[in-house]
Amino acid sequence: MDKYKTNSAFNKWFYAIKLENLSVYSKQFIHDYNSYRKKLSFEAVLKLFLYAINEEKESLRDLSTSLINEALQIEIDVPTISHTQWSRAFNALEPKVFEEIFQQLLKKSNTK
Repeated sequence: MDKYKTNSAFNKWFYAIKLENLSVYSKQFIHDYNSYRKKLSFEAVLKLFLYAINEEKESLRDLSTSLINEALQIEIDVPTISHTQWSRAFNALEPKVFEEIFQQLLKKSNTK
């Protein structure tokens, strides 16, 4: 997939997610996550997670190397960060929040 199509699909995925429509538990988790992390907001980690899935990145090192691309840094709003920092950020995520986001997107696609 060329860069233009990747960014288009990437933006469509992220903008379809409505974090304000999540449960109180998920909103509280996101708030706590954002207050604990200085560089990495939940939204930035979610964007990078979607990017990694779309680009089929095989490892966090590969993902970290991708952030050399300045356009990606701007899109995600994160400067270059080591794979160990990404690992800590991903380990702190709550699977229930991602499940709720997935259910939200699934419901949205079923209505269309």
